[in-house]
Amino acid sequence: MTDYRTIAFECLSNADQSVAVIAEQAGFRETSAFHCTFKQWAGESPGNYRLK
Repeated sequence: MTDYRTIAFECLSNADQSVAVIAEQAGFRETSAFHCTFKQWAGESPGNYRLK
């Protein structure tokens, strides 16, 4: 089973891909759904997480 959460965190930390591309790789059809879910996982938006 693929851990989409791990994929999302690794891609945001190590890649220059857009959030939309990462959302797709993490199994989300809608970028907005990825944003909401990521905020639940990390307590912040994907963009803010990437800036760290």
